[in-house]
Amino acid sequence: ENLELGCAKNVEDLIRFAHKAEKCFRQQFGKDGVVFRRYNERIRSVFGSKCSMLEHTPIPETLPTPLWFRGQPLKGEGLIPKCRRQKYKPIAQDENNALVTFMLGAHARSAEVLPNADDYAGWLALAQHYGLPRRLLDWAASILVAAFFASQKSDKEDGIIYSTSPALINSEFGEYIGPSQLLMEAKNTSVNILHERFNILHKDGRDKAVAYAKKCLEQNQLTEKEIQQVRGTLLKGEVTELIAAAYGAPHSYNSKKILALGPRQMTRRIMQQLGFFTIHGSASEPLEKAPNHNYFLLEITIPATEKNNIRNQLRYLGITRSYLFPDLDNLAREITNDLTSNLYPD
Repeated sequence: ENLELGCAKNVEDLIRFAHKAEKCFRQQFGKDGVVFRRYNERIRSVFGSKCSMLEHTPIPETLPTPLWFRGQPLKGEGLIPKCRRQKYKPIAQDENNALVTFMLGAHARSAEVLPNADDYAGWLALAQHYGLPRRLLDWAASILVAAFFASQKSDKEDGIIYSTSPALINSEFGEYIGPSQLLMEAKNTSVNILHERFNILHKDGRDKAVAYAKKCLEQNQLTEKEIQQVRGTLLKGEVTELIAAAYGAPHSYNSKKILALGPRQMTRRIMQQLGFFTIHGSASEPLEKAPNHNYFLLEITIPATEKNNIRNQLRYLGITRSYLFPDLDNLAREITNDLTSNLYPD
């Protein structure tokens, strides 16, 4: 009953919500082949009528699709990156400077292996996980991790958990991206992401890939290997344009785009939190306000009165602050909170 009302009072409700979300997103894949049809329509609009070799063939509705979850302690905040919120507007106006300053100061302050200097995607993800407002939005592959964040802060205000399918997001917002998840890794963005500082080559590369593919299609000379190369060039171009903008590149012509990305697990925080991201263009609206948000997004409320109960249940399951933030500062903070709070009320 609580689930039908959109509220979760305990971990069991959350597990039922996760099952509901998985079932819903699986059905989206199988419903009239809508995911593949949308992708193929975009391919046809770019490459013309002879593009069948670039199209995706619908597969059964049992297609496995990963679920992502995001927990927010205040229900009204919306699914928008921190640097897009009014409080952090100065950072959004100078993203590159904030990121470069973080990169310059990180080596003297971290004992972990840091990304290479040209791993722009890696630095963007690392800065996000340490709290620097970026154009990324954090997600987790575990609803329990999301519940931890949704049950924090004020016990007088409702929290919320969102669930999404990264493949459905990419099929909704991507130009050339089919029903698949993207990898946020160095090879996607470290080659020519910034050429002579602000002269971006990705659009030129994508245009050349499209022109080459059109020519080959007209001459019926596109091998399977070349098909994959064309798809890869177009896909990487979409990721690159959003990451490049965070480093001071001019805002792209597709600045409303939102893509779902899987980062390398370069730090223990990302690993423990099973972290993933959506990356948002400079003019993108909150994800829950997108025209077709019901297609790829579900939500459930964490009532303010149940936050403490859910926190205690998560603690029994090992989902604690020192587990998700594995450093000495958070271990000490957790011990202090445990000893000074009423964890086990009569």
